[in-house]
Amino acid sequence: ATLPQTRLGIQVNQFSTLVKLQNWKQAKEVLKQSQLELQKLLPSRQTIYARVNLSSHAMKHLQQFSNREIAEELAISVRDARTIQDLRGESYAIGQLGQ
Repeated sequence: ATLPQTRLGIQVNQFSTLVKLQNWKQAKEVLKQSQLELQKLLPSRQTIYARVNLSSHAMKHLQQFSNREIAEELAISVRDARTIQDLRGESYAIGQLGQ
């Protein structure tokens, strides 16, 4: 059985690759799967960075992904970082949100 954190890391990498290949249908499916996976996990630096990295890749292609959805994911990252008092994660998420 694959650990949820490991599976999440694989999904982030897969999403990045699909975006680079402009395979939008599969990229959107992987993004949705990743978001569902993230909802199940407790806040941690790994989940914060996964959300931010997914959002960062999606931001490069705003015509394919919802601006609002990206902003919501980054806001969740900021909230989660504050919850676990992860200043580095909070700064990373806020930096991406400001782009």
